[in-house]
Amino acid sequence: MDAAAYADFTRRLAATLAGRPEVLGLVALGSTAGLDTRPDAWSDHDVWIVTDPGHAESYRRSLDWLPDAERIVLSLRETAHGVKLLYEDGHLVEFAAFDTDELAVARLNRYRILHDRGGLDERLMELRDTPGAPAPVMPATDRIAQILTLLQVGVSRYRRGEHLSARAFIHTHAMNHLVALIAQTHPDARPDLADDLDPLRRFEVRFPDIAPLLDRIGAQEAPEAATAMIDFLEREWAPQMPGFPHRAVAAVRGRLRT
Repeated sequence: MDAAAYADFTRRLAATLAGRPEVLGLVALGSTAGLDTRPDAWSDHDVWIVTDPGHAESYRRSLDWLPDAERIVLSLRETAHGVKLLYEDGHLVEFAAFDTDELAVARLNRYRILHDRGGLDERLMELRDTPGAPAPVMPATDRIAQILTLLQVGVSRYRRGEHLSARAFIHTHAMNHLVALIAQTHPDARPDLADDLDPLRRFEVRFPDIAPLLDRIGAQEAPEAATAMIDFLEREWAPQMPGFPHRAVAAVRGRLRT
């Protein structure tokens, strides 16, 4: 979807909902909000609908309020409040519908209000600024221990012939911890773009020198990816980290050689 079509879809969506008296507001999230990054040809639409009490469920169940609803080829009720749908041209829309009694369970960071019948701006600012339970900060040494044990499981499963499971442990679980470790310990070129809901978002912009390496690691088969991760851990953290687990690294390398 080009920029003009994207903007037109957003405009038509906002206009439709603005004409419905039970809709209190429409909120754009992610690239749809257009705050840090503008929508591009690969952007989906990510929005919230906020309604008067008792009306949100009807928007989750019936999709006829969406632009070009007859061109929707797939819809999925993904969560209690959220729906994901696909158009025939491949455009993806993800939306959540909340009534005012349900908003307390929602989380958001960057957003832009497209329609507000009154009071929504204050509610969202309160929601954004209300601290939830603080996520525990995992020490860097524990992150490395997590990565090594995940690599150990992944390599063991690969050797057993469970290649899909191995890839999940190495390329997904271990990689997620590696990304979090980098964010904790390395200079961030654009800390303003950090996403507390998804640390992988905009990683390439925040860590431009490291991201290509992680991308190459992710393209390798499980044993080679595990070896490359261990090499990276030793190169980046072993020289300056007291208590770096050298013996554990050797143990995982030994599993890689068997």
